[in-house]
Amino acid sequence: MKKLVLAALFVAVSVPAVPAAQARSLCDPWNPLNPKCWVRRGDAAVITGSGTISPGLGPVPAAQSVSFTGTATVVGTDGILATYGCSFSGTDLAGSLLEGVGTVSGACGPLAFNTCVFLRIAAEVQVVCADVTVDPGAPSAAVGAGVCVFVPTSSNPVTTYDLICAAAAVASGAG
Repeated sequence: MKKLVLAALFVAVSVPAVPAAQARSLCDPWNPLNPKCWVRRGDAAVITGSGTISPGLGPVPAAQSVSFTGTATVVGTDGILATYGCSFSGTDLAGSLLEGVGTVSGACGPLAFNTCVFLRIAAEVQVVCADVTVDPGAPSAAVGAGVCVFVPTSSNPVTTYDLICAAAAVASGAG
């Protein structure tokens, strides 16, 4: 048993980590099951900004158009901290003062959130994205999720708001 543990430790220590760009160059595109083809990347972000809602949230649920602009402070698995401008737009299917459900899409710099669904109950907004691009140069299968605080900045109806979010995206795909 000691030999097996030592052998595993030797392999783990002696095999250097391969940067994503280098892993892409080692990837055989005709063999997608090759472990060298699957590069994992994750990004965590704090997103803040403001937006508009039209025609506006009131006591009675109604279809709404939503937009948001802000800033994302992002740190990735590469340890690099970056700040990006964000822009999103979408539809709240039947938004009211108490709740809303809908879809949004947009981007924060190079991070594209193509297909997202949100659920808002009072001041809490939960967002899940199924089609996220974290590395525009490489195909990937990525997902993202976030939790936000919704702060109305107008009333009767609510047509403007501030949003503060904590979010993460994870990608694993052919390099």
